[in-house]
Amino acid sequence: MKKFNIILLARGAKGPLYKSHGCKNKAFLEIHDKPMLDWVVEAFAKSDYIDNIIVLGPEELDKLSSMRHVSKRLSAGLDVVQDIAHGVTYLKTFEPEQSKNSGYLIANADTAFLTTKVINDTLENIANSDADINLHYVKKSAFNKEQSDLKESRSYIKIGDQEYTETAIYHVRKFNFILNFIKEIVELRANLDDAQALMRVIDAQDAKSLEEVREILAKKIKTSVAIFESDHVELAMDVHDEEDLNLAEKYLPNPWKHNYKKAKLIYNPQSGQGKQMAPLLKKMLGIKYRKFEVYEDREKYFVNIEKYLKGYGIDIEIEKTQSQGHATQIAKDCVEQGYDLVIAAGGDGTVNEVVNGLANSDVVLGVIPMGTANVFSIEIDLPMEIKAVCQVIAQGNTRKIDLGKANDRYFTCMAGVGFDAYVLKKSDSKWKKIYGALAYIFIGIWNLCTYKFKKIIVKIDDQPLPKKGYFLVVGNSKCYGGDMSFTSQASLDDGYLDVCLFRYKNVLAIFNYLWGLNKGNVDKHLIVDYFKCEKISIAKKGNHPIHIDAEYLCDTPAEITVCPASLNVVV
Repeated sequence: MKKFNIILLARGAKGPLYKSHGCKNKAFLEIHDKPMLDWVVEAFAKSDYIDNIIVLGPEELDKLSSMRHVSKRLSAGLDVVQDIAHGVTYLKTFEPEQSKNSGYLIANADTAFLTTKVINDTLENIANSDADINLHYVKKSAFNKEQSDLKESRSYIKIGDQEYTETAIYHVRKFNFILNFIKEIVELRANLDDAQALMRVIDAQDAKSLEEVREILAKKIKTSVAIFESDHVELAMDVHDEEDLNLAEKYLPNPWKHNYKKAKLIYNPQSGQGKQMAPLLKKMLGIKYRKFEVYEDREKYFVNIEKYLKGYGIDIEIEKTQSQGHATQIAKDCVEQGYDLVIAAGGDGTVNEVVNGLANSDVVLGVIPMGTANVFSIEIDLPMEIKAVCQVIAQGNTRKIDLGKANDRYFTCMAGVGFDAYVLKKSDSKWKKIYGALAYIFIGIWNLCTYKFKKIIVKIDDQPLPKKGYFLVVGNSKCYGGDMSFTSQASLDDGYLDVCLFRYKNVLAIFNYLWGLNKGNVDKHLIVDYFKCEKISIAKKGNHPIHIDAEYLCDTPAEITVCPASLNVVV
């Protein structure tokens, strides 16, 4: 199946709705309390034809929940053509092969009526076309067929004895030689009161059919053009004025479709309390962080969380943990007392404790990331912003995932044996409380040259011959720390654990491992052994420390197994 990149324009042009709703950027205009850009991005993100979504707009867009589906947000300038060129340049740089083969889709952020089915049908036409430009038009008569409640109130283009309206998705296979044409298209779409002007721009005002328009346009811009007639009226709808907004409220379903009747939030007051890294360092390490709604008074987070969730129809009980292990007991009590949603608000340690109380139950786990690295939240692609993650929870979409189990304790992301567990053990709560994630970096660097890498002996499933190495990572997920990965082939729901065993301990090998970790391909190096398995047994020899989800567990020996489909998680 051909895949496409799409550039969504959310630049913030004021329209008729600005005065009545005070919304400088229509991307933030809410339909059923859900910002318009969220409707649009989520519809495209669900399409199998879409690979990368690029959004052109201000930094403020980063607070929206749908931005987790966006590959890159690029700041917008004053000129729309330059902005589109900026998006194209980014895609040419980072997705050169796909850009060369598939070209670029362009759409506006106010096309909230689009559904994934409409998008798929439209992109199927484009995928089967060899033209350099692909456009779609909808007949006026289509609005009176199956969906009489959808009325397109804007003007139509008169072509022969038919009337047509423009649609929301444009496709350009090559960009440079049609810059002027794209400029006219985008400007005309922003001024829908004179749709006939497009025909004058391309000298097709006397055309008698879409085919004749296609021929004139292709000749004018000296490239191949395909024009499709679509029956999907949603493709021609955008939210331009108050009438459109009222129609969107009527037509679009309530997005908060959860069925939670009894919910509890468990939070760790110590999570994420250490010294915070600079944003640049977090970015370098792939650690996502909250840009908006950052409070020194921690209790304010929970006041707002409760307010947001209640606004989406979830009445939440909040309970604070008192000691290590307390979150597990609270979660177990919730299972026994008939709760259907338990939210862990904290870091990976808090999530791990809650998971150990919910495993193999029907209770759904929600996560609000408030810790140091929030690896599990990154793995399941949760937004870091408080309101955005509350919206994800309220939408009620869940996923059944596997858990790992080390001896008698479950983990969500990873287990480590050897050096990383040693660093975690040395970074006790005192150091971590003072320095946060920096404690791991300081202690790791300090001990790297002095740590005695003793041999680790492991047995994979029922294989008769043991494997040997000096450092071991067992991944249930791809992410290890931030978006760094030792087990890039791992999946949360494939029924297997991924094992990355480091075979050597010399300085050159260690630097190779670090370089591979930075590139995200350490598991592809010849100096590691990589397996997928259901069980791994680690011998006592060496008395190696073991961690799960970045919390020290015990020393070897240990047995680690996969527990398929044993946890329901909000995603």
